[in-house]
Amino acid sequence: MFTASRYKFVAKVLSGYDNVVEVGCGDGFCSRIVKQEVQRLTITDFDPLFIERFIDIQSDKWPIIAKVHDILKDSIKEDFDALYSLYVMEHIAPELEDVYLTNIKKSLTANG
Repeated sequence: MFTASRYKFVAKVLSGYDNVVEVGCGDGFCSRIVKQEVQRLTITDFDPLFIERFIDIQSDKWPIIAKVHDILKDSIKEDFDALYSLYVMEHIAPELEDVYLTNIKKSLTANG
């Protein structure tokens, strides 16, 4: 329930955005909450098993693009209006935090 409330908060803040990405989606289950409020949602995780699992359970009612991507290796090759990342920062080694934040910034539009 606590996890869902964080996604509900993100959905409220990003309501009306056109192109949004989640970095570190895990199983992607709660991403549907955000999809209800944004035009296009892409979710990413570095673990292909999470993305495969999400694709298996995805609903046609809430179409979400799911991709395997490691934000520590490169930015996402698309410009997004907004990006959110829940429960991820605590897993990033301190020496890689700059890489994480730099790649996030590179994944956003100039106004993102």
